[in-house]
Amino acid sequence: MSGLLGLEPVVRLRLENHLLGRRYPADGFVQGVIDTGYQGFIAVPAEVFASLSLHLLKKASRELRLADGRGLKSESALATARVAGLEVEVDGPVETIPGLAEVLVGTRFLSRFRLELDYCLQRASLAACG
Repeated sequence: MSGLLGLEPVVRLRLENHLLGRRYPADGFVQGVIDTGYQGFIAVPAEVFASLSLHLLKKASRELRLADGRGLKSESALATARVAGLEVEVDGPVETIPGLAEVLVGTRFLSRFRLELDYCLQRASLAACG
């Protein structure tokens, strides 16, 4: 399930750490903001990363470059994302970025889906490829 929240395209998803039996949110789904300027999979605030116990798994780190030229270091671990209303699970690196306050859905995640935005009709849709 996806849509527009104001003018921001969003997708409802649940993140899961199958290795340790953790999910976020525990019940239901969270709104992830679709950010085509973010080339990663999914980025989450530090508290979400911790609630999934991803800090206990083998982590990778990378240097990110923001649009204003600043650099930030992120940490990531593999997790699974499930989209509300679709019978699909997608695995990828979920990362945390210092100061991040919302869940971001990037182009690495979106590359598995057909995303249609129609601002004239105030509508967004996400469907699995295939």
